[in-house]
Amino acid sequence: MTSTVVLSSPPMTIPSPPNLNPQIQVQSRPILYNVKPETGSLKSCKNLQEIKQLHGQFAKHGLMGDAAVLTKLIDKYSQMGSSESLEYAQKAFKIFKNIREDFGSSIIYLYNSLIRGSSSAGAFDEAILLYVDMLFEGVAPDNYTYPFVLSACAKGLRLSEGVQLHGSVVKMGFHSDIFVLNSLIYCYGECGEIDRARKVFDEMCDRNVVSWTSLICGYARRERHKEAVSLFFKMVEGN
Repeated sequence: MTSTVVLSSPPMTIPSPPNLNPQIQVQSRPILYNVKPETGSLKSCKNLQEIKQLHGQFAKHGLMGDAAVLTKLIDKYSQMGSSESLEYAQKAFKIFKNIREDFGSSIIYLYNSLIRGSSSAGAFDEAILLYVDMLFEGVAPDNYTYPFVLSACAKGLRLSEGVQLHGSVVKMGFHSDIFVLNSLIYCYGECGEIDRARKVFDEMCDRNVVSWTSLICGYARRERHKEAVSLFFKMVEGN
């Protein structure tokens, strides 16, 4: 695995999400999972070395097959946002792949953590491929998944994948989720498709300050200053 992405690499074909009932898949934020006492000390870890030491203790005491421990360990590694921490997260994830039947609803949490960590580490293609792997495993994305993977598309300038994800958002019933739609606006804006971003914005039933500022910044980056200023005043006026 590499920590950087080659922007000239060919676009990926992203499969359609599993045919699951979107109403069942839509979940409120946040999602909570069972946490065992052994994982509490992970919260106090402030650097990669401390996490690795705790990882060693978990392995020594035979806890690496425990779903709660492995979930929190992968999440903590992913939060560090470096290529080295991501490598350790992926090693732990391989253990998960062998015992995934014990994880229940934590599976989506693990995928989301790794997608977010990959994007933070600059491994944008890796983040998108994790999303693809998740679909092939029959795991339906949730309203955390899309912001994380769309962020990778935005930072990696992967417009083709972003467009495909937009279709997935609609299919899975997240077309009214403000967090997901804000991520779409950001993705289109970063990829230079500001008019697509504006279309998403205009079709939103509800908007927050992130919705407005994402589009304003998108206009500014494209040197469409008049539209950026006009939108700013509309935001201030509460329109």
